[in-house]
Amino acid sequence: MKRKIPRSNNNNSNPSTSINFILKQISPKNKNQEKVFHEFSNKNLVLTGYFGTGKTFLALYLSLNELLNNKNTPYEKILIVRSAVPSRAQGFLPGNDSKKQRIYELPYESICADLFDKPSAYEQLKRYDIIDFNTTSYLRGTTWNNAIIIVDECQNYNWGELVTTFTRIGQNSKFIFCGDFRQCDFRGHEEKNKKDINRFLSILENMSEDFEIIDFGVDDICRCDIIKRFVISANNLGVEI
Repeated sequence: MKRKIPRSNNNNSNPSTSINFILKQISPKNKNQEKVFHEFSNKNLVLTGYFGTGKTFLALYLSLNELLNNKNTPYEKILIVRSAVPSRAQGFLPGNDSKKQRIYELPYESICADLFDKPSAYEQLKRYDIIDFNTTSYLRGTTWNNAIIIVDECQNYNWGELVTTFTRIGQNSKFIFCGDFRQCDFRGHEEKNKKDINRFLSILENMSEDFEIIDFGVDDICRCDIIKRFVISANNLGVEI
């Protein structure tokens, strides 16, 4: 795939300058991944289940493939949203807001580097307004039109963040929620967060015409075999992870 992406008008460089991105072609590795590929064009998605199953990777790959390969796509950009764990206020991290949120962007930088064989791909995609990143701390008053919205690590969201994030969606946009709902990284709020996400999921389950919920199990772990063996061993011992 090659697509010319003009520089943002805010960039001091020549606006006619463009770059070529070559996106790897990815194939599904199991039935649940096949389902993600199939349902991506049809519905909003909720990808839940074990770590190492490729939830965020697939969400970002399919979104990039849609924007860069589909000439008739209604979408203009990809928005990635995360809760700022462990401090939603980002108060203890050094630097300005941009530097504080930088640590939460590292997984997407890594995925884009892999997908394009280009270490700087994520930053370039941000510069050309193909990708934008937000934390849930600054969503009030925004509306997301013509966008694919990847709501990542949403097991860490509280009820207010889930509702605020959901109600930002505008015209010609779609959601992909990703998270391992067995986990919660916001210590001291694990049980409350689980109740919040389960209540939120029950609403989406009731919106079956709009949402497809895909639950990845142990057999879907594809990052590394030792992770799968670790989860199986923990499950056999009755250890919650």
